[in-house]
Amino acid sequence: MRFKSDREKYQALRGVARELAGVHAPNKLLRTIVELACYMLQAERGFALLREGAAAEGAVEGPVRVETTGGFHRESTHAMLAISGSVLRHVLDKGEPVLTVDAKSDPRFGSSESVVLHGIRSVACAPMKVRDRVVGALYLDWRGAEASVDRDALDFLEALATHGAIALDGARLVERLEAENQTLRGPSGVGASLIGESPQMQRVFRLMETALPTHAPVLILGESGTGKELVARSLHTQGPRAKGPFIVQFCGALSETLLESELFGHKKGAFTGAIADRKGLFEMAHGGTFFLDEVADISPATQTKLLRVIEEGEFRPVGDTRQVKVDVRIVAATNKNIEEELTAGRFRQDLFYRLNVFTITLPPLRERCSDILLVAESYVRRFCEEIGVPVRELAPEARETLMSYSWPGNVRQLRNVMQRAVLVSDGEWITPEHIELGAPATAVPGQTPGDETSLEEAIRRIALARLERTQGNRTLAARSLGVSLRWLQYKLKEWNG
Repeated sequence: MRFKSDREKYQALRGVARELAGVHAPNKLLRTIVELACYMLQAERGFALLREGAAAEGAVEGPVRVETTGGFHRESTHAMLAISGSVLRHVLDKGEPVLTVDAKSDPRFGSSESVVLHGIRSVACAPMKVRDRVVGALYLDWRGAEASVDRDALDFLEALATHGAIALDGARLVERLEAENQTLRGPSGVGASLIGESPQMQRVFRLMETALPTHAPVLILGESGTGKELVARSLHTQGPRAKGPFIVQFCGALSETLLESELFGHKKGAFTGAIADRKGLFEMAHGGTFFLDEVADISPATQTKLLRVIEEGEFRPVGDTRQVKVDVRIVAATNKNIEEELTAGRFRQDLFYRLNVFTITLPPLRERCSDILLVAESYVRRFCEEIGVPVRELAPEARETLMSYSWPGNVRQLRNVMQRAVLVSDGEWITPEHIELGAPATAVPGQTPGDETSLEEAIRRIALARLERTQGNRTLAARSLGVSLRWLQYKLKEWNG
């Protein structure tokens, strides 16, 4: 093939660079390189061979990866590896391109019968180089009496192979960096990570990175379902206390007496039902992180004791005279308007100031719409992997449905919706019929006028009353309610966001 002018060649290379710049997935990028080479040089067939891992210099067999296009099938490609072995070894070992215009008479191809069998007339092979290192080879061949190739085509193929190798190296680097960022920003041991590319979430990530290496208290604000516990867990698992315990307490689920006993422990006989000494959660969290969810629901008396723990690192168990010293990092969260709580006097200002060393505000999902599809697709991949099915795609209509919804339950609601969508879909696509967004709550049948108590609220009140009656013993409470302990734990977490 001959270019009419240098300008035409440069325009072709510019088109190649533009095409490669629009592809980011390494697998697709490699295939695109081969397809562009065949198209630009009017070759029937081609393949790219990449060294994988620590392949020996000149190695053709072993840890290599092949991407084909055109008339090649993988079986015939591997046959070509044997036929063109010496040529490929030369390209991989010396880093020099190879051109033959008459393969049948070229001794480098070994068996001329094999070349005749495959109908090969001309061959061009160029090294794929990154920083003077040969990472692979780009191979093309032409068949038939009219097939021809020249040095100009080989020069173009060499330039294209270099462009492709650099683009592939960049794509792999981006993939590694994204994986590292995901590790940093996603809590270890939790199924889903914190995900977001919106400016609001980028600000959250920057604040987390600032707070991460410290032992200072952190206050997390945001609506229910925005991922406050994910932030807290990430600060622990990626921070200096990662080897210590991570303890969680939902402060809104218990009465003042019961919560105080949970937090600080109690002495035997301190109150009715205290039949033995009990270690509190603060003591259990020693050396680690204590996440206090819905901290604004704590009573003023318990707030005073919490302030002492933060300031002095010590507390006194209920009914005890001894002081217990602890080293705990406090991460607190609330979905309430903290300024309103301070103004109304329901939350101590001095406690707020101690917790407010780092404040991270999580935006509701409706305020970062650009992240909705990103988060949804991540959940689709996760749930498909969990049940062992091919990853579903979101149909355009499903995307519109997700984007047009306000998501009052935030990321938690989106997670549940996508989990159901994966389970009920049975093809390659998730469509609007698989997406159940629910409806506003309605009154309970038989409800008397003026009685606004919903069925869910009635269940919550009964469960909390039974829990208080059993002095916080969830096992006994669940047994007396006739439900499983797992159900009770799940509902307590759900009720307290």
